[in-house]
Parts: sequence; C-alpha cells; structure tokens
Amino acid sequence: MKPTILDGVPASSELADTEIFGPVLSLIHARDMDEAMAFLERSPYGNQASLFNIQRGGARGRFRYEAPAGKHRH
Repeated sequence: MKPTILDGVPASSELADTEIFGPVLSLIHARDMDEAMAFLERSPYGNQASLFNIQRGGARGRFRYEAPAGKHRH
C-alpha cells in the first residue's frame, strides 16, 4: 500500500479519532495554538502531533513543552 495523506480532516470527524494502522497521515488544521492544544488534549492517542509554523515566536516552545503528545495517557 502506498502512503496516503488526508488533508483537511475536520477535528470533529470520526476519522480524527480513529487510529489508522498503515501508511496514512491525517492533517487537521487549527486556526491557532489554543485550538490545536485543545484537540490534542481531547485525543486518546499520545503519538499524533506535529507543528508546522512559518512564523517566529513562542509557538514552537509552547508546543514542545505543553503538547500532550508522546506522553503516557490514562
């Protein structure tokens, strides 16, 4: 199976909350850092986050230290 990128997945969709096994990347766009962090906090999966930011500023640092990704979830 070739890798698949699903762009513009709504954060409220079932697909956003489904763990897909395979070479699939779902892109969920956020208007701002608060919206992105809220989505991550709702997610039961701890391995699904990355940040693309073309502007300089504190977004990268905030994401690095506050995003609940890669952490053990209960």
